[in-house]
Amino acid sequence: GELDVVHGFRAVAFLWIVSLHTLSMLFLCYPVSDLKRYFLEGVPLVVDVIIGGHRAMDMFFVLSSFLMTRSLLLEYDRSGSVHLPRCLVNRFLRIAPTYYVVLAVFLLQPTPIPNAHSAWGNFLFVNNFFEFDGIFFNHTWSLSAEMQFSLLWPPLLLLLLRVNLFSAHNIIRALALSVAVRAAFVVPTFLAWDLHLPLPVQTHHWDLPLSEPLRAFYHIVYLMLHNRIASHLCGALVALGCLRDPQHT
Repeated sequence: GELDVVHGFRAVAFLWIVSLHTLSMLFLCYPVSDLKRYFLEGVPLVVDVIIGGHRAMDMFFVLSSFLMTRSLLLEYDRSGSVHLPRCLVNRFLRIAPTYYVVLAVFLLQPTPIPNAHSAWGNFLFVNNFFEFDGIFFNHTWSLSAEMQFSLLWPPLLLLLLRVNLFSAHNIIRALALSVAVRAAFVVPTFLAWDLHLPLPVQTHHWDLPLSEPLRAFYHIVYLMLHNRIASHLCGALVALGCLRDPQHT
């Protein structure tokens, strides 16, 4: 069924992102100069694919949006409405308890951890607004983007359903708009900083502060929800296609 496909899609994304971080940890064993030379000389295809594992985050956003939109549409078809408080609480309880336990373990252990003073941003799910090298446990930025989408999407979807504007055509229009919004942030950032990123971030010397161009890339292009909306809209479009007659959307 469609949910079996979701599980397979999730497994691919999970393995991809784990492979990326595993390879990145292995790269830390080598001098940065050697890594730069390795990438400039051309890497094997499998390494190139693994290094592109950051795209797995978009796969997770598509999945999350698909499952949430599917659940909301089923509830709306069944009852004629969506219980927004229950939706938000369920989403919070799905993410927060385990996440908060992990944060607590890191914060309470005796070894000092960089950026522990900014952990409040993790607990409030706003750490993706911080500079990347100022985020506590910075790989959790995506959970903040997820929670922000979970807060905004259900009431917006309910409104669109009630005014009969939730359709495939309108999602495609919104998708095109989201791509334009992303381009409005990405293109000026790349031009202003001459940011070509010829080498992957794995060649950065992580004992040193991020360069200004790389900091701008993370803060303006990579972390923010408005630059990830296209992935969420793709998930919503798939959910609509699964649960609605295309001739009536």
